[in-house]
Amino acid sequence: MPKNNLTTRNAAFGLRQSPASLDDTARTVDFVLATEGRVPVWDWERGMIDEILLMSGCSFPEQVPLLDAHSRCSIEDQLGSLRGLRVEGESLLATAHFSSTAGDAFRKVTEGHLTDISVGYSVDESYWIPEGETGFVGESGRSFAGPVRVVSKWTVREGSLTPIGADDAAKARSQQCNPEATMPNTLPSQTTPEPVATPPVQKNRSASEPLPVTAPDAVQEPVVPDDAARAADILSLAVRHGMPELAERAIREHVNLDAFRAQVLDAISSRNSESVPGFRVSMGQDEGEKFRAAAADSLVLRTSFGRVVKTPAPGAEELRGFTLAELARDCLRRAGKPTRGDMDMVGRAFTTSDFPSILADAAHRAVLAGAEEAQETYSLWTGEATAADFREHTGATLESFSTLDRVNEDGEYTHGAISDRGAVFSVATYGKLFSISRQAVINNDLNQFTEIPRKMGQAAERTVADLVHGLLTSTANLKDGKPLFHADRKNLLTAAAISAASFGKAVTAMGTQKDGAGKTLALRPSFLLIPVALQMEAYQLLNATVIGTQAEPNRPNPWTNYCTPIIEPRLDGTGALPWFLAGMRGTFLSVAWLGGNKTPRVEQRQGWTIDGTEFKVSIDAGAFINDPRAGTKNPGVAPA
Repeated sequence: MPKNNLTTRNAAFGLRQSPASLDDTARTVDFVLATEGRVPVWDWERGMIDEILLMSGCSFPEQVPLLDAHSRCSIEDQLGSLRGLRVEGESLLATAHFSSTAGDAFRKVTEGHLTDISVGYSVDESYWIPEGETGFVGESGRSFAGPVRVVSKWTVREGSLTPIGADDAAKARSQQCNPEATMPNTLPSQTTPEPVATPPVQKNRSASEPLPVTAPDAVQEPVVPDDAARAADILSLAVRHGMPELAERAIREHVNLDAFRAQVLDAISSRNSESVPGFRVSMGQDEGEKFRAAAADSLVLRTSFGRVVKTPAPGAEELRGFTLAELARDCLRRAGKPTRGDMDMVGRAFTTSDFPSILADAAHRAVLAGAEEAQETYSLWTGEATAADFREHTGATLESFSTLDRVNEDGEYTHGAISDRGAVFSVATYGKLFSISRQAVINNDLNQFTEIPRKMGQAAERTVADLVHGLLTSTANLKDGKPLFHADRKNLLTAAAISAASFGKAVTAMGTQKDGAGKTLALRPSFLLIPVALQMEAYQLLNATVIGTQAEPNRPNPWTNYCTPIIEPRLDGTGALPWFLAGMRGTFLSVAWLGGNKTPRVEQRQGWTIDGTEFKVSIDAGAFINDPRAGTKNPGVAPA
C-alpha cells in the first residue's frame, strides 16, 4: 500500500442522545476515533479487503483539524480541532473542541443527531496476510488470520464528523461520501510491494526479528469474493455520483451491479440538474460520447490553461477530482473490462477502453493552447498562402500583371502580360514525438500530457517564426545571385540609428521602387520591425506629435502613427541593431501552410517502445519572399 496516502475510518461515540462527556460551556466532547476491529476497505490491487489498525503503532500530534465530512477545500470546512489524543486499550480517543462558528454541527452533536466521527490517517507500515494463512505482526508477535491487512504503523492526520458509520465494533469505516478522502490518489508502486506477514511455519522466529518481505512476483493475488467485488463496484459508482445511502441499501439487499446502475440513473434524473451534473443521453450524442467529452474537459480544467474550456461538458466538474489511474479504471469499467488486479490495469486501459482517446483530446487541446499562447509576431506582418502539396508553387509578385489599358468606344480589350517573376514557395514538415507512459498515469503526472504538449504547441509557433526571421536576416544569395537586401535592389540603406531623418529615407526608398517596366509600384510601409533594444526610440518616433529642436521647438512630427511597430527579440544580440520597414501584409514575406491549416497536428498511436501511448506533434509550413522591393533594411548601429 502506498505510504502517506490519506485514508479515513469512521467511528461513533455510540450514543443517540446528548453524550455524557459533553461540556456545553467549553464546547467539547470526547470521541472514540478508531478501534482494532476489522474493517472492510478498498484496495486497488486486491479489491475489498479487511484492515486492522494496531493501536501500538499509532502516532499523532498534539492536535489535528476537525473537519466537515473530510472536506479540505476551505477553512470554512474546519469545525474545530481534536486534542488530547490518546490510546486506551484497543481504542483511540480524542476530545473534540468546536469552534464558535461551528454552531450547527455542535448543536446536532448535543442533540444526539450526529454520532459518527471519521479519522483520517496515513499508513506508514502494513503487512498483508493472504487467505488461509496466519501471520505474526509486531514485536509481540500477535497472530492474525488472513485475508487481512494489518497496519502496524500509522499517523493521525485529521478527524471529521460524518453522517454514516459502518463498523459494528467502533463504527470504523463509513460508506464513503467523499471519494477523494477515501481512495488513494495513486496506485501502489510495484517496486515497493506490501510485505507479507510471517507465516505460522516459522515458529522459531524471535519476536525481535524483522519480518520478511517477499519479492513483488511472489506476492499471491488474493481471491476476492464475488459479493465483495460487487460491493466495491457499487460503492465506487455511488461515490462518483454522491449517493452513499443508495449504495448502503443496495449492498445490504444484494442488488446486482446492472440493477444498481439503473437506480443511479433514476436518482440522477430526479435530482436538480443544476446542483449535480450527470450523463444524460441526448439526440446526436450517446452516453459514451458524453462521458469522453466530460472526462477530457475534466483533465483540461485542472491545468493552467483550463480557461479554454468555456462551457464544461456535463459531468466534467464531477470527474475533475479523479486521478489518472481512477479515470483509467472507470474507462475499463464502462467498457466491461476487468478493473481489479495488479498494475496491468492501466495497461489494459490504454488498449481496450476510451482512455487513450480522452488523453489524446486533452493533449490536442494542450498543443493548441500552447500555440495560441506563443507570443510570436510574424503573423502580424506577413502574408499567407496555401499549398496543396509539398511541391514548389508559384505565387504572384508586385508586377505579375501590367496596368489596365484604356478601351475606347467600340474598342477591343487586349490580353495583359503576366510576369514570369512569380514568388516560388513550398512547405515542409516539422515535428517531434512525446509519450504518455503507464508510469505517468500511475503517478498521476499531469505534466506528461498537459505541460509537455503545451510547450510543443509553443515550439510549433516558434519554428514557423524562425523560418520567417531566418529569411529576414539571411545574407544568402537568392536565385538572381544577390541577397534579399542589396544596394542594387535599392532596399539597403546606409547604417543609422532610428531618427526622423533616417526613417524618412527608408520611407522614400520604398516609395520610389519601380517595376521592370519602370513604373512606380507606389509602396508604403505598414510595419516597422525593430529589436527590443530600439523599442523606446521607435515608440517615441511614431507617437510624438512634435520633433522640434532648440531652433524649431514646435516642429510637427510627420511620422506620428505612420506605421505599426513590431518588436522582435530575434533582431537583438547581433552587435548592430538593424531595423526594417515592411509593406502591407502579403507584399514582402509570407508563410505558406499545407492545405491552409495553420495549427499543429496531433497524431496518436499505441506505444511500442514505451508502455503507454505515443503522440506526434507536427506542422506543415514554409516561409518565402513575395517581393524584395516591399521591404527596406537599415543595418543600424551598435548600442552605445
